[in-house]
Amino acid sequence: MVTRWVVAFALLAGVAGVAWAEGPAPQILRDEARGRDVPLWVDEAPTCTAASPCPVVLLSPGWGIPATGYRFLVDSLVRAGYAVVSVQDQLPGDAPMPSTGDLRRDRTPFWQRGAATLRFVHAHLVSQRPTLDAQRVVLLGHSHGGDVSALLATERPAWVMALVTLDHRRVPLPAASGGLRVLSLRGSDFPADPGVLPVTASPGLCVLPLAGARHDDMHDGGPAALKVRLVGALVAFLADDRCGP
Repeated sequence: MVTRWVVAFALLAGVAGVAWAEGPAPQILRDEARGRDVPLWVDEAPTCTAASPCPVVLLSPGWGIPATGYRFLVDSLVRAGYAVVSVQDQLPGDAPMPSTGDLRRDRTPFWQRGAATLRFVHAHLVSQRPTLDAQRVVLLGHSHGGDVSALLATERPAWVMALVTLDHRRVPLPAASGGLRVLSLRGSDFPADPGVLPVTASPGLCVLPLAGARHDDMHDGGPAALKVRLVGALVAFLADDRCGP
């Protein structure tokens, strides 16, 4: 968990109508069924049109990091022809995520809430925006956001074409099959829980260790060299399934 962003969250008195600490204010969707606001930011490539809608990346941040904290990924994906929807599921006033005990059990409700938020965003934004291709969606998440994304990909929505995690540690990766491609970029300072990463290779699956990469550096505040490696591996995988930059 990256603590440097706590101040950004502390500056928020609420969600709707409040300027976020960094960058533009979010678009707010209201999930009436859950009584919950969903702040998000949409960045589209210039080539995204109703006649030629763009594939979509749903970006989920690490716990304690605002969804605006991954501009290096957003900008690179937009240049590659994607639309990126950065989704903020963690809100001011939410209960803290457990840090002791049976983490897989006790954090599961947090991952389930995040997966429900991504499904809501797909149904109420992506599917209704003509410049976005609702049937070509990449789930991209860092740490907690990677666990959320892996959980949703395991449920196999037909519209998810790829899963990319940045050093998620708790939720087992789904098998790369049935058209789903899977990339997991791994830091070097924390291991994943047993059973999270597959022990055998398979087509469409790439688990890529990054020597010297720190879990807490995989965002805008991380070192420039690491961000270059992350972007290179991500773009290469999405372009032609290459397992490496």
